[in-house]
Amino acid sequence: MSRFLKIVFCLLLPLWGRGQADSLKKLLEQATHDTTRCYLLNRLMESENNDTIWPRYNDRMDEIAKRNLEKVKQGDKLWEIFMKYKAIVLANRAYGANLRGETAKAIAYYEEAITIQKTIHDKDDLAIATFNLADAYGQQGDIYKSLELFHYSLKLHEELKNELGASYVLNGMGWQYHVQGDDVQAMQFMEKAKAIREKLNDKRSLNSSYTNLGIVAMEKGDLKSALDYFEKNLRLMREIQEPRFIAMTLNSLGTVYERMSELRTALNYYQSASEALLQLNDSADWVTCNTNAAAVIFELSKGDRGKWKQALLMTNKSLAAARRFGYPSEIRSAAKNLHQIYSAMGDHKNALASYDLFIQMRDSISNQETKKASTKRQFQYEYEKKAAADSIKNKEAQKVMDAQLSAQEAQLNQEKTQRYALYGGLVLVIVFLAFIFNRFRVTQKQKAIIELQKIRVDHAYEKLHEKNKEVLDSIYYARRIQQALITSEKYVSKHLGRLKKNVN
Repeated sequence: MSRFLKIVFCLLLPLWGRGQADSLKKLLEQATHDTTRCYLLNRLMESENNDTIWPRYNDRMDEIAKRNLEKVKQGDKLWEIFMKYKAIVLANRAYGANLRGETAKAIAYYEEAITIQKTIHDKDDLAIATFNLADAYGQQGDIYKSLELFHYSLKLHEELKNELGASYVLNGMGWQYHVQGDDVQAMQFMEKAKAIREKLNDKRSLNSSYTNLGIVAMEKGDLKSALDYFEKNLRLMREIQEPRFIAMTLNSLGTVYERMSELRTALNYYQSASEALLQLNDSADWVTCNTNAAAVIFELSKGDRGKWKQALLMTNKSLAAARRFGYPSEIRSAAKNLHQIYSAMGDHKNALASYDLFIQMRDSISNQETKKASTKRQFQYEYEKKAAADSIKNKEAQKVMDAQLSAQEAQLNQEKTQRYALYGGLVLVIVFLAFIFNRFRVTQKQKAIIELQKIRVDHAYEKLHEKNKEVLDSIYYARRIQQALITSEKYVSKHLGRLKKNVN
C-alpha cells in the first residue's frame, strides 16, 4: 500500500522550540517599535508548526512592513530592514503555497523575494530562498532550472562559509536526483550532506539526512537499510527531544513494517505517531498518520464490523482535514480507504461516491505527474542539447583560448627577454656609476691632499717671507748706521777741493 511521506525542505520556517512561543507573544504585546514587532513575529512563525496559525503572523508582519515602507526613504537603513521583512513575508507565502501544491504561485513568490534580497544584498536569505526555489522548480519537473539554482545556492552558502546550509542544498539535490530516478547520484549527494552534519555534530539536521536516505532505501526495496536509517533517526530525535520529528519517524517506521507485512507492529507505530501529532496540534501531518492507521485497522479487521466503523470514522476525519488543507494525495488515500470500507459494509452508494473521488484525485495527480514527466523530458532534452552545444562551444573556445595562451606565452617570453636586457643595462649603468663615484671619491681625496699641501707651502712661504723681511730690515738698519757714521762723499770732495785751492 502506497503511503505519502512528507519531507519539508524549507529553511525559512525551521521549528525552533515551541516552548518559546508564550514568552515571544508576551514580548510582542510589550514591543514599542515596529522593527522589534517584525523580529518577534518572525520568531513566532519559526516556533509555530500549525499551518493555520503561522500565516496570521506572516500577514501581520506584512502589514507592518508595508506601513513603514510608505514612510521611510528608499536606501535608508530602516528601508532595508523592512524590505528584508517584506522578502521574508513573500518567502513564507511561497512556502505555504508549496504546501498546498500551488507550485507556480510558490515560484512567483520566491522570485519576488529573491529580487528584493538581491537589491538589499541580503546574501544569507538569498541563499535560502534560492534553495527553496530550486526545490519548487524540481517539483514542476524543470530539472535544468532546479539544478542550476541548487548549484547557485550551494555557491552562496560556500561563500558565506555556511557548511550547514551547504548540507541542506546537497541533501535537496540528492532528493531531486531521487525524484528523477537516479538513486546512485541521490545517495552520493545525501551521504555528502550527512557527512557534513556528522562533522558539525548537528543532530537536528541529521533528521532529514536519515529520513531521506531511509526513503530512498525503502523505495529501492532495501527494507533492512531503511529500517536501520529510521531507527537511528528515532534514537537521535528522542535524544534531542524533537516531538514532531519523533512522530514523523514513527510514521516512517510504520510504513516499513507495513511493507514487511508486520501489520500489528505497523499499526502501533502509526497510532503512536498520530497521537503525538494530535497533541502537537499538527493537523497536516496528522492526516497522513491517521489515514495510514485506519487502513491497517481495516486490513486487520477480518470482517469485524466494529473495526470497520472505527476505520470509517478515522478515515472520514482524515478526508475532512485533507479537503480543508487541499492535499490531493491525502484526499486520494482517504477516498481509497472509504471505498474499501463501504464496499465491505455493502454500502454501494457511498462506495461508488468514494471511488469516483478516488479516481478524480488519482487523475488529477496523474495529470500533474504526466505534465511534470513531459516537462521533465523536454527540459532533459533541452539540457542535453545545451550540454552538447556547450561541449562544441567549449572545444572552439578551448582552441581560441589555446591560441590566446600561445600568443600570451610568446609575448611573455618577449617581455622576459626585454626585462633581462633592461636588467643587464641597469647593472652596467650601476657598475659605471659605481666606478664614476669611486673615481670622484679618489679625486676628492687627492684634491684634499693638494689643498693641504698648498696650505702648508703657503704657510712655509709666509714664514720664509717674514724671515727675509727680518734679514733685510737688519741690513737696512745697519746700512743706516753706517751711513750715519761715514762722512758724505760730497762733503769730502768739497773739502778736498778747498784744500787744493789753498795749496795753489
